[in-house]
Amino acid sequence: MKRIFLLLSLCCAGMVHGQTSTYSLNRSVTPGAFVSIAGGPGTVIATISGDERTQTSIPIGFTFPYCSATYTTLSAADNGWLSLANSATNNYLSFSNHEYAASTSSLGAIGGGVGLLMPFWDDLKGTATPSSAPADTAFGYYQTSGTTPNRVFTFQWGTPTNRWYSYVGMSLPVGRASFQVKLYETSGVIEYIYDSSTFSVNTATIGICNSTSDYRTLPNETSATPSASFFYNIDSTPIRNTILQWAPPCPSPPPPNTGTTVFCQGGTTTLSNPSTGGTWASSSVSVATVSTGGLVTGVAGGIVNITYIVTPGCFAISVVTVNPLPDTIGGSINACEGQTTNFTSAPSGGTWSSSDVAVGTISTSGVFTGLTSGATTISYQLATGCARTLDITVNSQPVISGFNTACLTDTTFLTSIVPGGTWSSSNTARATVGASTGHVMGVSLGPVIITYTAPSGCRDTLPMTVTTICPTSINDVSATYNKLNVYPHPTKGDFYMSIPATGIANITITDICGKSILSKKAAVVKSEVFHFDEGNNLPAGSYILKLALGDEVYIGKLTIIR
Repeated sequence: MKRIFLLLSLCCAGMVHGQTSTYSLNRSVTPGAFVSIAGGPGTVIATISGDERTQTSIPIGFTFPYCSATYTTLSAADNGWLSLANSATNNYLSFSNHEYAASTSSLGAIGGGVGLLMPFWDDLKGTATPSSAPADTAFGYYQTSGTTPNRVFTFQWGTPTNRWYSYVGMSLPVGRASFQVKLYETSGVIEYIYDSSTFSVNTATIGICNSTSDYRTLPNETSATPSASFFYNIDSTPIRNTILQWAPPCPSPPPPNTGTTVFCQGGTTTLSNPSTGGTWASSSVSVATVSTGGLVTGVAGGIVNITYIVTPGCFAISVVTVNPLPDTIGGSINACEGQTTNFTSAPSGGTWSSSDVAVGTISTSGVFTGLTSGATTISYQLATGCARTLDITVNSQPVISGFNTACLTDTTFLTSIVPGGTWSSSNTARATVGASTGHVMGVSLGPVIITYTAPSGCRDTLPMTVTTICPTSINDVSATYNKLNVYPHPTKGDFYMSIPATGIANITITDICGKSILSKKAAVVKSEVFHFDEGNNLPAGSYILKLALGDEVYIGKLTIIR
């Protein structure tokens, strides 16, 4: 129990020891790391279950090196410490780290602090008091396992089902926990391994010590960086399966790692080290993982330490920067010839590009223009070189063929080069159109826009005018429209037309009912002749030849003979 006593200064002078500052700390969380030795493998130490109890002369089972000295036995206290110096201290100084650390009295009393290992030094014990507390009692356990020269000594406080108690003053217990210390033969490595905990004390110390002025302690239970200051404000043990590995200085450090250390999220880089027999480890697998062969894979943007460990304390660290990718590109993967599509990504300031500018181009603001049917890949790249890509398909423009006039209460036939789409009218009070047929019926006089939407989503529009001026037979075509001259005429389907204007013309051949038979688009030049040979396979008969050029429509009679 914590009590107030006269402050005594117990120091050990004239003793020379290795510095704890030479020890490195590696913190990790490994599922299943805490493996209890209770219930068979471990030897029970019941003597430390009470209040201020210490068991001395526990055999380590091998010679353990620590700070330039070697040890074969140690003592264990109920208050969460081991003494390689085999200290027998079992009074109030055994638990009073928080009350007397500043004057070094407690350290001095526990073997002068020599060989003091503190996985969780505080007011602890294995039994519950007062009588109103739970009645179960926890014990200590120790075990030496393995074969020379790689044996391991383990000491454990409590079990996962019957854990150690913590106290504050004379009150009821303030939580329970179980934890271990492991000592490794030859390497001199020390590990603190923790099971789950409900401790809540705010007065504990975690660290290593070798004199009243030579110690390294953690500022809090989540820290991975020990301090030369003596902290006694830790609230609880680290989370379950945390390993705090204290390694002595490396006698022969491995050479530096080689390989690229800056790359993009989702990418990989390979690190290597000429030293053999080591293992690779990542300080944060949420940023980057590393394989047994040194292949580093970027998981998310950030900075991570990739370490090649030859033996505990002998390692080479590469500081790896994983640059984040921009956001996933937003926008449709289908585009259309002659139309634009907007694409987005973040953060701003990146560069857009298209892998095939003949298929489509993209502006600096992410506006994509489809030029011709095909496939291309657009990319958004940051200044770091990290980029997102998106495969785009540019679909053919479904060009509408047919007259741009519709007769009132009569049917005009429209077609498209892309089948399977849907027709629609901008004003069904002006003209209707069959959704699947393209048959336009004039309802009232005036302009209307007919739209054809292909299965790809691409569309074409045809401005039409509903009129009463309609050819009723092959003979009055030239009387109602601009005349189109054809020669030779009659023809076998291969003929020439005189061109009245310059531009992109829509040339259509229909039967006398207006049903489209052939159509094509072509660039024409005024006052020149245009050769049309697509009618060679048409049967003999009378047809209507239409040339639509801008707002003007030119029509001629066409007679094919065989």
